[in-house]
Amino acid sequence: MSYSKNKLKLKVAVFLLITTLIFWLIPSNLIFGEGEEQAGGGEVIVDADADANAPAEEGEESQTLKLDVERASPTAASFNVDSGATFSVTFRIENNSTGEGATPKVYRTISGDYSLAYSGLTLTAGPSTSGSFTGLVSTQATPPGSPISYTWTFTAPSVITDTEIEDAITLGASLSSISPHRTWPTGGDKTSDSKSYKVTVLAPASPGDNTAPEGSITINSDAIYTNNTSVTLNLAATDAVGVTQYRVANGIDASGGTVVAVTSTTSFSADISWTLPSGDDTKTVAVQYGDAANNWSSNYMDNIILDQTPPVIVAGTATGTLGSNGWYVSNVTVPFSATDNLSGFAPSGALSTDLASKTTIGEGAALYVTSDGISDMAGNSAVGIQAGPFKVDKTAPVITINIPDAGANYTLNQIVNADWTATDATSGIASATGTVDSGSPINTSSIGPKTFTVDAEDNAGNTASISVSYGVIYQWYGFLPPINTSGARSVFKLGSTVPVKFRIGPGIIPDATATIGYALVTGDTAGPVNEAVSTSAATSGNLFRYDSTDNLYIFNLNTKKITDGAGTYRISVTLDDGMTYNVDIGLK
Repeated sequence: MSYSKNKLKLKVAVFLLITTLIFWLIPSNLIFGEGEEQAGGGEVIVDADADANAPAEEGEESQTLKLDVERASPTAASFNVDSGATFSVTFRIENNSTGEGATPKVYRTISGDYSLAYSGLTLTAGPSTSGSFTGLVSTQATPPGSPISYTWTFTAPSVITDTEIEDAITLGASLSSISPHRTWPTGGDKTSDSKSYKVTVLAPASPGDNTAPEGSITINSDAIYTNNTSVTLNLAATDAVGVTQYRVANGIDASGGTVVAVTSTTSFSADISWTLPSGDDTKTVAVQYGDAANNWSSNYMDNIILDQTPPVIVAGTATGTLGSNGWYVSNVTVPFSATDNLSGFAPSGALSTDLASKTTIGEGAALYVTSDGISDMAGNSAVGIQAGPFKVDKTAPVITINIPDAGANYTLNQIVNADWTATDATSGIASATGTVDSGSPINTSSIGPKTFTVDAEDNAGNTASISVSYGVIYQWYGFLPPINTSGARSVFKLGSTVPVKFRIGPGIIPDATATIGYALVTGDTAGPVNEAVSTSAATSGNLFRYDSTDNLYIFNLNTKKITDGAGTYRISVTLDDGMTYNVDIGLK
Protein backbone atom coordinates (compact mmCIF):
# COMPACT_ATOMS: atom_id res chain seq x y z
CA MET A 1 0.00 0.00 0.00
CA SER A 2 2.85 2.36 0.95
CA TYR A 3 4.50 1.56 -2.35
CA SER A 4 1.35 2.33 -4.28
CA LYS A 5 0.98 5.65 -2.49
CA ASN A 6 4.54 6.60 -3.22
CA LYS A 7 4.09 5.58 -6.85
CA LEU A 8 0.95 7.71 -7.06
CA LYS A 9 2.76 10.73 -5.57
CA LEU A 10 5.54 10.24 -8.11
CA LYS A 11 3.07 10.21 -10.97
CA VAL A 12 1.41 13.36 -9.68
CA ALA A 13 4.76 15.09 -9.35
CA VAL A 14 5.75 14.11 -12.86
CA PHE A 15 2.38 15.33 -14.13
CA LEU A 16 2.78 18.64 -12.39
CA LEU A 17 6.36 19.00 -13.65
CA ILE A 18 5.33 18.34 -17.23
CA THR A 19 2.41 20.74 -16.94
CA THR A 20 4.65 23.42 -15.47
CA LEU A 21 7.25 22.97 -18.22
CA ILE A 22 4.55 23.23 -20.90
CA PHE A 23 3.30 26.53 -19.57
CA TRP A 24 6.80 27.83 -19.03
CA LEU A 25 7.65 26.97 -22.62
CA ILE A 26 4.62 28.80 -24.18
CA PRO A 27 6.25 31.20 -26.68
CA SER A 28 5.80 34.94 -26.34
CA ASN A 29 4.10 35.22 -29.71
CA LEU A 30 1.06 33.64 -28.05
CA ILE A 31 0.79 36.82 -26.11
CA PHE A 32 2.27 39.45 -28.40
CA GLY A 33 1.13 40.03 -31.94
CA GLU A 34 -0.49 42.64 -34.12
CA GLY A 35 -4.25 43.05 -34.49
CA GLU A 36 -7.04 45.47 -35.28
CA GLU A 37 -10.13 46.49 -33.37
CA GLN A 38 -13.21 44.47 -34.30
CA ALA A 39 -16.35 46.45 -34.87
CA GLY A 40 -18.49 46.64 -31.76
CA GLY A 41 -16.63 44.01 -29.69
CA GLY A 42 -13.05 45.25 -29.61
CA GLU A 43 -11.81 41.66 -30.14
CA VAL A 44 -8.33 41.17 -31.58
CA ILE A 45 -7.30 37.74 -32.87
CA VAL A 46 -3.66 36.74 -32.87
CA ASP A 47 -2.39 33.58 -34.55
CA ALA A 48 -0.13 31.59 -32.24
CA ASP A 49 2.03 30.29 -35.09
CA ALA A 50 4.83 32.36 -36.47
CA ASP A 51 3.54 31.71 -39.99
CA ALA A 52 -0.19 32.21 -39.84
CA ASN A 53 -0.71 30.92 -43.36
CA ALA A 54 1.32 27.68 -42.97
CA PRO A 55 -0.68 24.46 -42.50
CA ALA A 56 -0.47 22.70 -39.14
CA GLU A 57 1.93 19.77 -38.97
CA GLU A 58 0.41 16.38 -38.68
CA GLY A 59 -0.80 15.72 -35.13
CA GLU A 60 -0.14 19.38 -34.16
CA GLU A 61 -2.94 21.24 -32.46
CA SER A 62 -4.07 24.55 -33.98
CA GLN A 63 -3.69 27.38 -31.45
CA THR A 64 -5.68 30.66 -31.65
CA LEU A 65 -5.35 33.52 -29.18
CA LYS A 66 -8.06 36.17 -28.86
CA LEU A 67 -7.35 39.55 -27.31
CA ASP A 68 -10.42 41.51 -26.22
CA VAL A 69 -10.40 45.19 -25.38
CA GLU A 70 -13.31 45.66 -23.03
CA ARG A 71 -14.49 49.22 -22.40
CA ALA A 72 -16.62 50.69 -19.73
CA SER A 73 -18.88 52.29 -22.41
CA PRO A 74 -18.08 50.57 -25.70
CA THR A 75 -20.46 52.78 -27.68
CA ALA A 76 -18.21 55.73 -28.41
CA ALA A 77 -16.63 55.98 -31.82
CA SER A 78 -13.53 57.86 -30.77
CA PHE A 79 -11.67 59.32 -27.83
CA ASN A 80 -14.01 61.73 -26.13
CA VAL A 81 -13.48 61.95 -22.40
CA ASP A 82 -13.76 64.61 -19.78
CA SER A 83 -10.60 66.08 -18.41
CA GLY A 84 -9.31 63.84 -15.66
CA ALA A 85 -11.71 60.99 -16.39
CA THR A 86 -10.45 57.44 -16.09
CA PHE A 87 -11.38 54.35 -18.01
CA SER A 88 -10.43 50.67 -17.77
CA VAL A 89 -9.02 48.37 -20.38
CA THR A 90 -9.27 44.63 -19.86
CA PHE A 91 -7.38 42.14 -22.00
CA ARG A 92 -8.51 38.52 -22.27
CA ILE A 93 -6.49 35.79 -23.94
CA GLU A 94 -8.44 32.73 -25.05
CA ASN A 95 -6.61 29.54 -25.97
CA ASN A 96 -8.62 27.36 -28.33
CA SER A 97 -7.10 23.95 -29.02
CA THR A 98 -8.44 21.95 -31.91
CA GLY A 99 -7.68 18.54 -33.21
CA GLU A 100 -7.65 15.23 -31.50
CA GLY A 101 -8.15 15.47 -27.73
CA ALA A 102 -9.20 19.14 -27.83
CA THR A 103 -9.26 20.90 -24.51
CA PRO A 104 -11.65 23.47 -23.13
CA LYS A 105 -10.87 27.23 -23.39
CA VAL A 106 -8.18 28.74 -21.23
CA TYR A 107 -8.63 32.41 -20.18
CA ARG A 108 -5.98 34.85 -19.08
CA THR A 109 -6.92 38.45 -18.24
CA ILE A 110 -5.26 41.69 -17.27
CA SER A 111 -6.77 45.08 -16.55
CA GLY A 112 -5.46 48.59 -16.18
CA ASP A 113 -6.86 52.09 -15.62
CA TYR A 114 -5.89 55.00 -17.80
CA SER A 115 -6.36 58.65 -17.00
CA LEU A 116 -6.47 61.22 -19.85
CA ALA A 117 -6.49 64.97 -19.60
CA TYR A 118 -7.04 67.74 -22.14
CA SER A 119 -3.98 69.63 -23.16
CA GLY A 120 -4.88 72.02 -25.91
CA LEU A 121 -6.15 69.82 -28.68
CA THR A 122 -4.34 66.73 -27.44
CA LEU A 123 -5.14 63.90 -25.11
CA THR A 124 -2.28 62.95 -22.87
CA ALA A 125 -2.09 59.45 -21.46
CA GLY A 126 -1.38 59.03 -17.80
CA PRO A 127 1.59 57.16 -16.32
CA SER A 128 2.26 53.64 -17.45
CA THR A 129 0.03 51.26 -15.63
CA SER A 130 1.09 47.78 -14.61
CA GLY A 131 -1.42 45.01 -14.16
CA SER A 132 -1.30 41.37 -13.24
CA PHE A 133 -1.87 38.69 -15.78
CA THR A 134 -3.03 35.41 -14.34
CA GLY A 135 -3.04 32.21 -16.37
CA LEU A 136 -5.98 30.03 -15.41
CA VAL A 137 -5.29 26.46 -16.47
CA SER A 138 -8.02 23.95 -17.05
CA THR A 139 -8.18 20.99 -14.77
CA GLN A 140 -8.53 18.76 -17.78
CA ALA A 141 -5.80 16.22 -18.20
CA THR A 142 -4.67 17.43 -21.64
CA PRO A 143 -2.80 19.65 -21.86
CA PRO A 144 -1.76 19.58 -18.24
CA GLY A 145 -1.06 22.87 -16.49
CA SER A 146 -1.06 24.83 -13.30
CA PRO A 147 -1.66 28.51 -12.45
CA ILE A 148 1.22 30.71 -13.55
CA SER A 149 1.39 34.46 -12.94
CA TYR A 150 2.95 36.94 -15.33
CA THR A 151 3.43 40.67 -15.16
CA TRP A 152 2.70 42.88 -18.19
CA THR A 153 3.64 46.52 -18.51
CA PHE A 154 1.33 48.58 -20.76
CA THR A 155 2.82 51.81 -22.04
CA ALA A 156 0.59 54.35 -23.77
CA PRO A 157 2.05 57.01 -26.09
CA SER A 158 2.85 60.28 -24.44
CA VAL A 159 0.69 62.41 -26.75
CA ILE A 160 -2.39 61.67 -28.80
CA THR A 161 -3.36 64.46 -31.19
CA ASP A 162 -6.94 65.15 -32.15
CA THR A 163 -6.39 63.72 -35.60
CA GLU A 164 -5.04 60.55 -34.02
CA ILE A 165 -7.94 60.05 -31.62
CA GLU A 166 -9.13 57.05 -33.55
CA ASP A 167 -5.62 55.74 -34.04
CA ALA A 168 -4.32 52.94 -31.85
CA ILE A 169 -2.72 53.26 -28.48
CA THR A 170 0.42 51.16 -28.69
CA LEU A 171 0.73 48.85 -25.75
CA GLY A 172 4.15 47.37 -25.19
CA ALA A 173 4.69 44.24 -23.12
CA SER A 174 7.59 42.26 -21.82
CA LEU A 175 7.71 38.77 -20.31
CA SER A 176 11.08 38.35 -18.76
CA SER A 177 10.26 35.25 -16.71
CA ILE A 178 9.27 32.85 -19.46
CA SER A 179 11.37 30.79 -21.76
CA PRO A 180 11.49 31.70 -25.42
CA HIS A 181 10.82 28.01 -26.19
CA ARG A 182 7.95 25.73 -25.47
CA THR A 183 7.29 22.13 -26.34
CA TRP A 184 3.91 20.69 -27.25
CA PRO A 185 3.27 17.03 -26.61
CA THR A 186 3.43 16.42 -30.32
CA GLY A 187 7.01 17.53 -30.33
CA GLY A 188 8.83 20.24 -32.17
CA ASP A 189 10.15 23.54 -30.88
CA LYS A 190 8.60 26.94 -31.59
CA THR A 191 10.67 30.05 -31.30
CA SER A 192 8.83 33.20 -30.22
CA ASP A 193 9.91 36.80 -30.46
CA SER A 194 8.75 39.98 -28.78
CA LYS A 195 6.22 42.13 -30.62
CA SER A 196 4.30 45.33 -30.14
CA TYR A 197 0.58 45.06 -29.69
CA LYS A 198 -1.57 47.79 -31.28
CA VAL A 199 -5.12 48.26 -30.06
CA THR A 200 -7.61 51.08 -30.66
CA VAL A 201 -8.87 52.23 -27.29
CA LEU A 202 -12.27 53.97 -27.30
CA ALA A 203 -13.16 55.95 -24.22
CA PRO A 204 -16.67 56.68 -23.02
CA ALA A 205 -18.39 59.86 -24.21
CA SER A 206 -18.67 62.81 -21.88
CA PRO A 207 -21.65 62.24 -19.65
CA GLY A 208 -24.81 63.88 -20.90
CA ASP A 209 -23.29 65.56 -24.07
CA ASN A 210 -25.58 64.49 -26.84
CA THR A 211 -26.28 68.00 -28.11
CA ALA A 212 -24.72 69.14 -31.36
CA PRO A 213 -23.43 72.69 -31.78
CA GLU A 214 -25.66 75.39 -33.19
CA GLY A 215 -24.31 77.76 -35.79
CA SER A 216 -24.68 79.89 -38.85
CA ILE A 217 -22.96 80.79 -42.09
CA THR A 218 -22.99 83.86 -44.29
CA ILE A 219 -21.16 84.44 -47.54
CA ASN A 220 -19.31 87.72 -48.01
CA SER A 221 -21.01 89.18 -44.93
CA ASP A 222 -24.46 88.19 -46.22
CA ALA A 223 -24.02 89.78 -49.64
CA ILE A 224 -26.64 89.01 -52.25
CA TYR A 225 -24.32 89.02 -55.26
CA THR A 226 -20.70 88.37 -56.09
CA ASN A 227 -18.72 88.48 -59.31
CA ASN A 228 -15.90 86.30 -58.05
CA THR A 229 -15.79 82.59 -57.31
CA SER A 230 -13.42 83.38 -54.44
CA VAL A 231 -15.56 84.36 -51.46
CA THR A 232 -15.27 84.64 -47.70
CA LEU A 233 -17.39 82.41 -45.51
CA ASN A 234 -18.36 83.90 -42.17
CA LEU A 235 -18.70 80.95 -39.77
CA ALA A 236 -20.07 81.04 -36.25
CA ALA A 237 -21.18 78.33 -33.82
CA THR A 238 -21.74 77.72 -30.13
CA ASP A 239 -21.66 74.56 -28.00
CA ALA A 240 -21.99 74.05 -24.26
CA VAL A 241 -18.94 71.78 -24.17
CA GLY A 242 -16.99 73.17 -27.05
CA VAL A 243 -16.90 73.36 -30.85
CA THR A 244 -13.91 71.37 -32.01
CA GLN A 245 -14.44 70.91 -35.75
CA TYR A 246 -16.39 71.89 -38.82
CA ARG A 247 -16.80 70.81 -42.42
CA VAL A 248 -17.90 72.85 -45.45
CA ALA A 249 -19.09 71.88 -48.91
CA ASN A 250 -20.73 73.49 -51.90
CA GLY A 251 -24.35 72.50 -52.10
CA ILE A 252 -26.88 71.72 -49.41
CA ASP A 253 -25.00 68.98 -47.55
CA ALA A 254 -21.61 69.43 -45.87
CA SER A 255 -21.34 65.87 -44.56
CA GLY A 256 -18.87 65.00 -47.31
CA GLY A 257 -16.68 68.01 -46.66
CA THR A 258 -13.19 67.88 -45.24
CA VAL A 259 -13.20 67.97 -41.44
CA VAL A 260 -11.25 70.92 -40.09
CA ALA A 261 -10.23 70.77 -36.43
CA VAL A 262 -10.28 73.93 -34.34
CA THR A 263 -9.33 74.78 -30.79
CA SER A 264 -12.19 73.77 -28.54
CA THR A 265 -14.32 76.78 -27.71
CA THR A 266 -17.89 77.31 -26.60
CA SER A 267 -18.22 80.24 -29.03
CA PHE A 268 -16.50 79.73 -32.36
CA SER A 269 -16.21 82.20 -35.23
CA ALA A 270 -13.95 82.38 -38.24
CA ASP A 271 -13.78 83.90 -41.69
CA ILE A 272 -12.39 81.45 -44.22
CA SER A 273 -11.68 81.66 -47.93
CA TRP A 274 -13.83 79.52 -50.15
CA THR A 275 -14.19 78.82 -53.86
CA LEU A 276 -17.61 78.61 -55.45
CA PRO A 277 -18.23 76.46 -58.51
CA SER A 278 -18.08 78.40 -61.76
CA GLY A 279 -21.07 79.48 -63.80
CA ASP A 280 -23.55 82.30 -63.30
CA ASP A 281 -26.23 81.03 -60.96
CA THR A 282 -27.36 80.97 -57.36
CA LYS A 283 -24.71 79.17 -55.29
CA THR A 284 -25.32 77.41 -51.98
CA VAL A 285 -22.66 76.63 -49.38
CA ALA A 286 -23.37 74.37 -46.38
CA VAL A 287 -21.49 73.92 -43.11
CA GLN A 288 -21.76 71.48 -40.21
CA TYR A 289 -20.20 72.01 -36.80
CA GLY A 290 -18.97 69.22 -34.52
CA ASP A 291 -18.10 69.07 -30.84
CA ALA A 292 -15.74 66.94 -28.77
CA ALA A 293 -18.42 64.27 -28.37
CA ASN A 294 -18.52 63.96 -32.16
CA ASN A 295 -22.01 65.39 -32.25
CA TRP A 296 -22.51 67.01 -35.65
CA SER A 297 -24.98 69.77 -36.29
CA SER A 298 -27.46 69.83 -39.10
CA ASN A 299 -26.54 71.73 -42.26
CA TYR A 300 -26.47 75.49 -42.06
CA MET A 301 -26.61 77.12 -45.47
CA ASP A 302 -26.37 80.46 -47.19
CA ASN A 303 -26.93 81.44 -50.79
CA ILE A 304 -25.22 83.97 -53.00
CA ILE A 305 -25.77 84.78 -56.64
CA LEU A 306 -22.62 84.40 -58.74
CA ASP A 307 -22.77 86.82 -61.64
CA GLN A 308 -19.57 87.20 -63.63
CA THR A 309 -21.14 88.51 -66.84
CA PRO A 310 -20.92 92.29 -67.34
CA PRO A 311 -23.88 94.28 -68.63
CA VAL A 312 -24.36 94.83 -72.35
CA ILE A 313 -24.75 98.40 -73.63
CA VAL A 314 -26.48 98.99 -76.96
CA ALA A 315 -27.00 102.14 -79.02
CA GLY A 316 -30.45 103.13 -80.24
CA THR A 317 -31.45 104.89 -83.45
CA ALA A 318 -29.68 108.17 -84.05
CA THR A 319 -31.79 111.27 -84.56
CA GLY A 320 -30.92 114.53 -86.31
CA THR A 321 -31.62 116.53 -89.45
CA LEU A 322 -30.37 114.52 -92.37
CA GLY A 323 -29.11 116.53 -95.31
CA SER A 324 -27.60 115.24 -98.51
CA ASN A 325 -25.16 112.43 -99.22
CA GLY A 326 -25.47 110.91 -95.75
CA TRP A 327 -24.52 114.13 -94.03
CA TYR A 328 -26.38 115.50 -91.05
CA VAL A 329 -26.92 119.26 -91.03
CA SER A 330 -27.59 119.29 -87.26
CA ASN A 331 -26.19 117.65 -84.16
CA VAL A 332 -26.84 113.91 -83.92
CA THR A 333 -28.33 112.46 -80.72
CA VAL A 334 -28.00 108.75 -79.87
CA PRO A 335 -29.98 107.02 -77.08
CA PHE A 336 -28.32 104.20 -75.16
CA SER A 337 -29.64 101.36 -73.01
CA ALA A 338 -28.14 98.50 -71.03
CA THR A 339 -29.23 94.95 -70.18
CA ASP A 340 -27.96 92.45 -67.61
CA ASN A 341 -28.46 88.70 -67.44
CA LEU A 342 -28.71 88.12 -63.69
CA SER A 343 -28.10 90.61 -60.90
CA GLY A 344 -29.55 93.62 -62.70
CA PHE A 345 -29.16 97.28 -61.92
CA ALA A 346 -29.60 99.27 -58.75
CA PRO A 347 -31.80 100.06 -57.03
CA SER A 348 -34.50 97.58 -58.04
CA GLY A 349 -32.45 94.92 -59.81
CA ALA A 350 -34.11 95.62 -63.16
CA LEU A 351 -32.49 93.69 -65.99
CA SER A 352 -32.68 96.65 -68.39
CA THR A 353 -32.28 100.38 -68.01
CA ASP A 354 -31.93 103.48 -70.15
CA LEU A 355 -28.69 105.40 -70.16
CA ALA A 356 -28.22 109.08 -70.89
CA SER A 357 -28.44 110.03 -74.55
CA LYS A 358 -25.33 111.54 -76.10
CA THR A 359 -25.09 114.28 -78.73
CA THR A 360 -22.31 114.95 -81.20
CA ILE A 361 -20.09 117.95 -80.66
CA GLY A 362 -18.72 119.96 -83.54
CA GLU A 363 -18.56 119.00 -87.17
CA GLY A 364 -16.68 116.48 -89.21
CA ALA A 365 -16.82 113.49 -91.48
CA ALA A 366 -16.37 110.93 -88.63
CA LEU A 367 -17.90 111.99 -85.34
CA TYR A 368 -18.61 109.54 -82.53
CA VAL A 369 -20.54 109.67 -79.29
CA THR A 370 -19.65 107.53 -76.28
CA SER A 371 -22.18 106.23 -73.79
CA ASP A 372 -21.79 106.22 -70.05
CA GLY A 373 -20.48 103.05 -68.43
CA ILE A 374 -22.58 101.05 -66.00
CA SER A 375 -22.17 98.33 -63.36
CA ASP A 376 -24.61 95.66 -62.29
CA MET A 377 -25.41 94.86 -58.68
CA ALA A 378 -22.75 92.14 -58.63
CA GLY A 379 -20.06 94.69 -59.45
CA ASN A 380 -19.49 93.73 -63.08
CA SER A 381 -18.73 96.84 -65.11
CA ALA A 382 -19.36 97.66 -68.75
CA VAL A 383 -17.39 100.53 -70.21
CA GLY A 384 -19.13 103.01 -72.46
CA ILE A 385 -19.49 102.11 -76.12
CA GLN A 386 -19.08 104.33 -79.15
CA ALA A 387 -21.75 105.00 -81.73
CA GLY A 388 -20.85 106.41 -85.14
CA PRO A 389 -19.24 107.53 -87.28
CA PHE A 390 -21.60 110.34 -88.16
CA LYS A 391 -21.03 112.95 -90.90
CA VAL A 392 -22.07 116.32 -89.52
CA ASP A 393 -21.91 119.65 -91.38
CA LYS A 394 -24.02 122.34 -89.80
CA THR A 395 -22.35 125.31 -91.50
CA ALA A 396 -23.40 126.84 -94.81
CA PRO A 397 -20.77 127.55 -97.45
CA VAL A 398 -18.75 130.75 -97.13
CA ILE A 399 -19.15 133.14 -100.07
CA THR A 400 -16.80 136.04 -100.61
CA ILE A 401 -17.50 138.71 -103.29
CA ASN A 402 -14.53 140.93 -103.91
CA ILE A 403 -15.76 142.51 -107.16
CA PRO A 404 -18.15 144.16 -107.54
CA ASP A 405 -17.46 145.83 -104.28
CA ALA A 406 -20.56 146.51 -102.25
CA GLY A 407 -21.62 150.16 -102.71
CA ALA A 408 -19.05 150.83 -105.39
CA ASN A 409 -19.85 152.93 -108.48
CA TYR A 410 -18.55 152.00 -111.85
CA THR A 411 -18.79 154.26 -114.91
CA LEU A 412 -21.01 153.47 -117.75
CA ASN A 413 -19.58 150.72 -119.98
CA GLN A 414 -16.56 150.33 -117.75
CA ILE A 415 -15.05 146.84 -118.01
CA VAL A 416 -15.05 145.33 -114.51
CA ASN A 417 -14.35 141.60 -114.02
CA ALA A 418 -16.16 139.79 -111.21
CA ASP A 419 -14.11 138.25 -108.40
CA TRP A 420 -15.82 135.91 -105.93
CA THR A 421 -15.31 132.55 -104.17
CA ALA A 422 -17.45 129.90 -102.42
CA THR A 423 -15.82 127.49 -99.95
CA ASP A 424 -16.95 124.85 -97.40
CA ALA A 425 -14.58 123.55 -94.76
CA THR A 426 -16.42 120.31 -93.89
CA SER A 427 -18.37 118.59 -96.60
CA GLY A 428 -17.10 120.70 -99.48
CA ILE A 429 -18.85 122.72 -102.18
CA ALA A 430 -21.31 120.85 -104.32
CA SER A 431 -22.29 123.83 -106.51
CA ALA A 432 -21.75 127.62 -106.68
CA THR A 433 -23.13 130.17 -109.19
CA GLY A 434 -22.86 133.95 -109.47
CA THR A 435 -24.59 136.62 -111.55
CA VAL A 436 -21.58 136.06 -113.74
CA ASP A 437 -18.74 133.66 -113.23
CA SER A 438 -15.78 134.86 -111.30
CA GLY A 439 -13.43 136.50 -113.80
CA SER A 440 -16.21 137.56 -116.17
CA PRO A 441 -17.25 141.27 -116.70
CA ILE A 442 -20.07 142.54 -114.54
CA ASN A 443 -22.95 144.55 -115.99
CA THR A 444 -22.07 148.22 -116.58
CA SER A 445 -24.03 148.71 -119.80
CA SER A 446 -26.63 150.97 -118.27
CA ILE A 447 -26.70 153.54 -115.53
CA GLY A 448 -28.31 153.00 -112.19
CA PRO A 449 -28.08 150.68 -109.19
CA LYS A 450 -27.12 147.03 -109.84
CA THR A 451 -27.13 143.83 -107.76
CA PHE A 452 -24.58 141.01 -107.97
CA THR A 453 -25.51 137.63 -106.35
CA VAL A 454 -23.61 134.39 -105.65
CA ASP A 455 -25.46 131.17 -104.56
CA ALA A 456 -23.64 128.08 -103.17
CA GLU A 457 -24.54 124.66 -101.75
CA ASP A 458 -22.26 122.22 -99.93
CA ASN A 459 -22.36 118.42 -100.10
CA ALA A 460 -24.41 118.24 -96.93
CA GLY A 461 -27.15 120.35 -98.47
CA ASN A 462 -26.39 123.57 -96.62
CA THR A 463 -26.96 126.59 -98.88
CA ALA A 464 -25.73 130.18 -98.88
CA SER A 465 -26.55 133.25 -101.00
CA ILE A 466 -24.88 136.66 -100.90
CA SER A 467 -25.75 139.77 -102.92
CA VAL A 468 -23.93 143.07 -103.21
CA SER A 469 -25.19 146.32 -104.71
CA TYR A 470 -23.16 148.59 -106.92
CA GLY A 471 -23.95 151.50 -109.19
CA VAL A 472 -23.26 152.42 -112.80
CA ILE A 473 -22.88 156.16 -113.35
CA TYR A 474 -21.89 158.66 -116.02
CA GLN A 475 -18.35 159.72 -116.18
CA TRP A 476 -18.39 163.25 -114.70
CA TYR A 477 -16.04 165.68 -116.34
CA GLY A 478 -16.97 168.57 -114.06
CA PHE A 479 -18.50 172.07 -114.25
CA LEU A 480 -17.48 174.24 -117.16
CA PRO A 481 -16.80 177.99 -117.30
CA PRO A 482 -17.93 180.50 -116.46
CA ILE A 483 -18.02 178.64 -113.13
CA ASN A 484 -14.62 177.85 -111.71
CA THR A 485 -14.10 174.49 -110.00
CA SER A 486 -10.66 175.30 -108.74
CA GLY A 487 -9.10 178.31 -107.24
CA ALA A 488 -11.26 181.24 -106.25
CA ARG A 489 -14.96 180.77 -106.46
CA SER A 490 -16.88 182.43 -109.21
CA VAL A 491 -18.84 185.58 -108.21
CA PHE A 492 -21.77 186.87 -110.21
CA LYS A 493 -24.02 189.91 -110.00
CA LEU A 494 -27.28 189.25 -108.27
CA GLY A 495 -30.07 189.49 -110.82
CA SER A 496 -27.92 188.38 -113.72
CA THR A 497 -28.12 185.10 -115.67
CA VAL A 498 -25.44 182.59 -114.75
CA PRO A 499 -24.80 179.84 -117.35
CA VAL A 500 -24.31 176.53 -115.50
CA LYS A 501 -22.58 173.98 -117.76
CA PHE A 502 -21.14 170.45 -117.37
CA ARG A 503 -20.07 167.57 -119.51
CA ILE A 504 -20.48 163.77 -118.89
CA GLY A 505 -19.32 160.63 -120.64
CA PRO A 506 -18.06 158.35 -121.74
CA GLY A 507 -18.49 159.48 -125.24
CA ILE A 508 -21.54 161.37 -126.33
CA ILE A 509 -24.50 160.96 -124.05
CA PRO A 510 -27.31 163.15 -125.29
CA ASP A 511 -30.19 161.67 -123.33
CA ALA A 512 -29.11 162.15 -119.75
CA THR A 513 -31.53 163.79 -117.38
CA ALA A 514 -30.12 166.48 -115.11
CA THR A 515 -31.80 168.93 -112.72
CA ILE A 516 -30.44 171.98 -110.90
CA GLY A 517 -31.04 173.47 -107.47
CA TYR A 518 -29.43 176.13 -105.24
CA ALA A 519 -29.13 176.83 -101.54
CA LEU A 520 -27.78 179.78 -99.54
CA VAL A 521 -24.66 178.84 -97.66
CA THR A 522 -24.28 180.22 -94.19
CA GLY A 523 -20.88 179.58 -92.81
CA ASP A 524 -20.07 176.06 -93.97
CA THR A 525 -23.67 174.92 -94.01
CA ALA A 526 -25.91 175.11 -97.02
CA GLY A 527 -29.54 175.89 -96.50
CA PRO A 528 -32.52 174.31 -98.18
CA VAL A 529 -32.15 173.58 -101.89
CA ASN A 530 -34.30 175.74 -104.11
CA GLU A 531 -35.38 174.85 -107.61
CA ALA A 532 -33.60 177.13 -110.06
CA VAL A 533 -35.34 179.09 -112.80
CA SER A 534 -33.95 179.34 -116.28
CA THR A 535 -33.95 182.45 -118.40
CA SER A 536 -33.86 180.37 -121.59
CA ALA A 537 -37.06 179.19 -123.17
CA ALA A 538 -35.23 176.16 -124.50
CA THR A 539 -35.42 174.46 -121.11
CA SER A 540 -38.35 173.68 -118.95
CA GLY A 541 -38.44 173.82 -115.25
CA ASN A 542 -35.07 173.07 -113.68
CA LEU A 543 -33.93 170.58 -116.37
CA PHE A 544 -30.68 170.98 -118.17
CA ARG A 545 -30.73 170.90 -121.93
CA TYR A 546 -28.17 169.08 -124.07
CA ASP A 547 -26.05 171.14 -126.40
CA SER A 548 -24.95 168.77 -129.15
CA THR A 549 -22.64 171.33 -130.67
CA ASP A 550 -20.35 171.39 -127.71
CA ASN A 551 -21.50 168.04 -126.26
CA LEU A 552 -22.46 169.56 -122.95
CA TYR A 553 -25.41 170.24 -120.76
CA ILE A 554 -26.41 173.86 -119.95
CA PHE A 555 -28.87 175.68 -117.68
CA ASN A 556 -29.13 179.47 -117.62
CA LEU A 557 -29.70 180.31 -114.01
CA ASN A 558 -31.94 183.39 -113.48
CA THR A 559 -30.60 185.00 -110.29
CA LYS A 560 -33.42 187.56 -110.29
CA LYS A 561 -35.62 184.88 -108.82
CA ILE A 562 -33.27 184.36 -105.90
CA THR A 563 -34.85 186.23 -103.03
CA ASP A 564 -32.32 185.54 -100.30
CA GLY A 565 -30.12 188.38 -101.48
CA ALA A 566 -26.38 188.48 -101.99
CA GLY A 567 -24.25 185.72 -100.55
CA THR A 568 -22.69 182.37 -101.27
CA TYR A 569 -24.88 179.89 -102.98
CA ARG A 570 -24.35 176.17 -103.55
CA ILE A 571 -25.32 175.05 -107.01
CA SER A 572 -26.27 171.30 -107.19
CA VAL A 573 -26.68 169.17 -110.32
CA THR A 574 -28.48 165.83 -109.98
CA LEU A 575 -28.19 163.29 -112.79
CA ASP A 576 -30.47 160.39 -113.57
CA ASP A 577 -27.68 157.97 -112.58
CA GLY A 578 -28.36 159.05 -109.00
CA MET A 579 -25.30 161.20 -108.60
CA THR A 580 -25.34 164.85 -107.41
CA TYR A 581 -22.46 167.29 -107.98
CA ASN A 582 -22.07 170.64 -106.20
CA VAL A 583 -20.24 173.91 -106.77
CA ASP A 584 -20.29 177.19 -104.76
CA ILE A 585 -20.68 180.62 -106.37
CA GLY A 586 -21.06 184.09 -104.99
CA LEU A 587 -23.80 186.65 -105.76
CA LYS A 588 -23.34 190.32 -104.99
